[in-house]
Amino acid sequence: MADAGAVALKAYLAEVRKIAWPLRVGGLVVVALGTLGILINGRSGLGLSTELGKSAVAMILIGWFCLIVSMMKRAAWVKAHPFVAPEED
Repeated sequence: MADAGAVALKAYLAEVRKIAWPLRVGGLVVVALGTLGILINGRSGLGLSTELGKSAVAMILIGWFCLIVSMMKRAAWVKAHPFVAPEED
């Protein structure tokens, strides 16, 4: 009967991983694009004073905001739906 608990736990974790998945992936992509913008702008020697530098920093901030919001959504869902192991017979 220990297998039933393991299967239930895997199903629960799969459900938790689905929470706010598009927001989390979108945040990671936006952070990566912002970092790429800073790298491109830095290679040209212009620094962060240009529009590209400022928008890249803003993209990184927005991306981190998305990641933090997705973590908060997952934590709220887990708090509202705690894992309960199936009873063994």
